[in-house]
Amino acid sequence: MKKIITIVLALVLLVTFWASPVAASTSTYQARFGAIAHGPSVAAVGPLDINAEYVKPAFSTFIFGGTCSVEEPVVFDGVTLYPVEPGTVEAQGFLAASWTYGGVSYEVRVRLYATSDTQVGILIPEGGYIIFGGSESQPNPLAYNGVLKVGAVQQDIEGECGLTVVPGAAVAGTEAKLTVVKLNIGEVQSITFLWSDESGTLDIPTLYDNEFDIEAARAFQNRVMVRTN
Repeated sequence: MKKIITIVLALVLLVTFWASPVAASTSTYQARFGAIAHGPSVAAVGPLDINAEYVKPAFSTFIFGGTCSVEEPVVFDGVTLYPVEPGTVEAQGFLAASWTYGGVSYEVRVRLYATSDTQVGILIPEGGYIIFGGSESQPNPLAYNGVLKVGAVQQDIEGECGLTVVPGAAVAGTEAKLTVVKLNIGEVQSITFLWSDESGTLDIPTLYDNEFDIEAARAFQNRVMVRTN
């Protein structure tokens, strides 16, 4: 029952993002975006900015959405991209995940949000792709706060994070669609969560040295809408 309630809540929140008014801006284009992922996923844990030490199956729920102004579209390799106008992103969401490693249980519960410092992002209406991460100038443009529980020990955590919803062919040699959330834990560790809309094997050399399996998420949605004033 709790799982069903979580999915329903996520869907209600996503619909709310579509229905809410977009903040006024001098930009010609306004955008709404959102993503939901629930169920099987993987957690990749390791040192900050170095390949993960391990990848383990996880069970998690993720929802994120909001609005922003976007700049004039750019066509790259036949795909229309909308760069986010710096400082206009109003977005938030949450992530709850649990997994086990070495006989120890782990749990993360965090709120994710954009700030006035969120300067970099790309939205792609075709496919509903969302990219808030990976830029050299601002690799993790979002923020988060919440708790990390290791066994019976719980600690407060906060920091920078990144979000990407991308075609798997671009990063992992698969036709599946992927949602990726990276949390920087302090200055030495990171946890990356991945969801896929299809079960399969992923090969992401920039994340982990070996291939790993992932089970399809039970719910996987993403959407981007751009309109002119």
